[in-house]
Amino acid sequence: FRLILSQIVSNKTRNSMSDQNAPASCRPLPTLNMSELLEKSMAVVRCRNEETSSDHITAPTIPPAPIASATPAAVAVGVPIVHSSSGSPPPHPLIVGLLPFEFPCAKPYDDVSESPHGSSGSGGVIAATSSMDAHTSLTAARLDAFSFVVASLSASSDPHRRDVTTLPGVHWNDGVVGAVRGNPFRHVHAHFESEDPTLRRAAVEEMSFQMAWASHMGVPAVLLPFPLEKGEESGFPYNYACCLSSTALVASVSNLQMWVKIPLTAAGYEAWDRLVNMTDSVTSLGLVLDLQPAIGGATNNVSDASLSSQTGDDFQANLYLLHLFLGHNVRAVIVDTSTYATNRRGYPALRRQGQMIVMEVLRRVGRSVRMLVTGECRHPKLKTVPNAMGSTSLLPYLQYLKHLRGRPEVVAALDSVDAVQESSYLDFLQSPLQPLADNLDFSTYEVFERDPIKYASYGSAIEMALRDGLEQMKKGKDNVSYEILENGAVGVVIFVLGAGRGPLVSQALSAVGKVNASPPTSCPLVKIIPTVLAVEKNPSAVLFLNSLVRHAPGWEETVRVVPCDMRTASRHPSLAGMRPADMIVSELLGSFGDNELSPECLDGAQRSGLLSPSAVSIPKSYTSYLAPVSSPRLHAEAKAQAYSPSCGTDGPGGAPAGVQRAMETSYVVRCHASAQTHIERECFRFVHPAPHASPKQNEKDNEEKISGCNDRFARVLFRPSDAIAAMSCGCGYGPCDNRLAISGRGDGSASPSITPPRVVTIHGFLGTFDAMLYRSSVDPSRSVSISIAPHSFSVGMFSWFPLYFPLISPLCVPIREHSIAASVWRKSDKTSVWYEWEAEIVSLPSVNRGGGCVQDTMMACSPIHNTNGRSSKIRL
Repeated sequence: FRLILSQIVSNKTRNSMSDQNAPASCRPLPTLNMSELLEKSMAVVRCRNEETSSDHITAPTIPPAPIASATPAAVAVGVPIVHSSSGSPPPHPLIVGLLPFEFPCAKPYDDVSESPHGSSGSGGVIAATSSMDAHTSLTAARLDAFSFVVASLSASSDPHRRDVTTLPGVHWNDGVVGAVRGNPFRHVHAHFESEDPTLRRAAVEEMSFQMAWASHMGVPAVLLPFPLEKGEESGFPYNYACCLSSTALVASVSNLQMWVKIPLTAAGYEAWDRLVNMTDSVTSLGLVLDLQPAIGGATNNVSDASLSSQTGDDFQANLYLLHLFLGHNVRAVIVDTSTYATNRRGYPALRRQGQMIVMEVLRRVGRSVRMLVTGECRHPKLKTVPNAMGSTSLLPYLQYLKHLRGRPEVVAALDSVDAVQESSYLDFLQSPLQPLADNLDFSTYEVFERDPIKYASYGSAIEMALRDGLEQMKKGKDNVSYEILENGAVGVVIFVLGAGRGPLVSQALSAVGKVNASPPTSCPLVKIIPTVLAVEKNPSAVLFLNSLVRHAPGWEETVRVVPCDMRTASRHPSLAGMRPADMIVSELLGSFGDNELSPECLDGAQRSGLLSPSAVSIPKSYTSYLAPVSSPRLHAEAKAQAYSPSCGTDGPGGAPAGVQRAMETSYVVRCHASAQTHIERECFRFVHPAPHASPKQNEKDNEEKISGCNDRFARVLFRPSDAIAAMSCGCGYGPCDNRLAISGRGDGSASPSITPPRVVTIHGFLGTFDAMLYRSSVDPSRSVSISIAPHSFSVGMFSWFPLYFPLISPLCVPIREHSIAASVWRKSDKTSVWYEWEAEIVSLPSVNRGGGCVQDTMMACSPIHNTNGRSSKIRL
């Protein structure tokens, strides 16, 4: 019974480790129910044994501390290392590993025992011992609260090893990462790239043997070298890359990950990017990033003051490389002990530059990355302090990483309420909502209504518009159509189009109350009497609105529910004889601004005659933005949709969507393992009320006039000067980090001493938007806006994630000399709206002697995606 239970725990641990970067459609089914059943059965057996006999069922000495990332799909076991102010553990604890290749063997223990320094859920150490004894290494590591160790795998020439009989399988599953060993991996070019086919064949066989042994032992991941990290000049190891590609495909079947160690250098990035493209972004191939080249060595003692040395262009170049690396599948980062200096108290501490690099890693990908400590102890004076060194002699380095994990900026990025809420959406592709064709469900409404920033902004915009209207009416201007009632009050008609469950109705009533409580100084005795009409087509939402009218304070006298489509609302009997709207309020925006058909809906309401000539629309305008993105993870996720049913109602047995349809569909995604490569540029813009949507006497002529009026075309150019400044945009979602924006010059140009890698791979584009809810007509300097574009992001707002436009084939862009040109079309017919897009690599236009510009030259291009809406459409 215990053996079965251990096997299930083992499988769950390995699955959780491989799941974090596997496409959603390929992830193994959960076994939670069976595990819970076995756990309950175990508890019953243990209880009965305690009552009847002293022969108890014993559990492992310590609970497993899985090295899987703390993603929603993974099960995190162990006490976290940082606690929030409420005393509860953070949702994403730091996971650190130990590589025992460079520190002396620790004292062997009979069992892997509990750590006196806290839970083992804090991290891992890379440490290799001469005896390859994973049991001894893991024992010492767990005593110091490391999560796992990196231990050598067995080579084909090894006769035996002791730890296979002394270390239980559950600890191989959750506490050991394997590392290949032997001459083929110490001298890759001499074996894998040898002209002798016998040597090449022997190297491949050795790789196969060690990977098979790792799979047999249940090791979740294997660490492999890459020859460029040693500074070899023998060229790219093509045979080795081919071997990694074939081995990674086999390893993905058994959920075994392959971690390739790459240095944080320009050459390292170019080599890794090439390797990813050659292996077709296979998800079992991950990156272990060695930070030592960027942080540098620190051999002398330094004071605390010198730890805050000024950053230079070299450091900014390293930050830019880190930004690009974090767009890939980074499974772990290595912090060598040689990079630490010594503070005044004799403890290890990173210099300011090293601190910023490590914290940027944690802030960006701290929810999925692991930290690896490697090297020998370089602070021997601490040996005189009792228990300071721990069992591994590397405890002070782990404690310092814990300290960085607890910094406020890192805690805010990983442990805030917003961060916890969005965790289940990281890199998860979703189809955009189609609220015009489909009716949203109760829970969707409920999630959107929790956004405090969006609705507070709407309330401020409505209040500002009401105050402006009163002041202009007092001045006798003709652009206000408020009605003056018999009692001297002012009647204002507000249409809430797409009212849903009524959050905007509540904001409108609240804004009226604020204006009445504190009217403008120019008309202090004026009181607004509102008439709010909630137009909603969803029958279930209409039921909710009617309930609010009946029971919510202030609704029954003011609010009327109009159950119809806003485009034909003027024909509804309840609006017969109703005065046109003085203000329309809507929240029909999508991730790309117009992708949920806000233009068609608002123009339809305008054409139906709902609006007065001077009516105000909130939002007043919205602009969509586009930015290239580098993300093998998003590309792999999009490609995996090819195996999903083409029609959701067909069920699992339905015909698969196919690669073309999967890669010609735009997706809403909370991007995480991605890097925005250029600053975003404007794409489309819409303004309401729209001049072309004015109602006409002849409805047929009006429809012919406005047919296709919301179709758009934009050609967006991203220049090399846009690249360096984009590192402040991070993954493409969230506000720009001003601390990283200093690498640009403020006008989008880059510092001349920062040189990007020669080639960066583009996997698609991210679409975002900003919306001007209202700009004051009395004082144009006052306005209210919301945005998910990085340059103007509304912090705290979570209602929208970016829209991902994938490319069927990634583009390898020589980013130093060439630009990216993206063409985007918004097209429509009588039944639907769709996007088409393509991308090109173009040379910069040159200026001839006559002063004119020569047309740019296309170097490579993608096909036009989604031609005629063949793969994805938005239904009208």
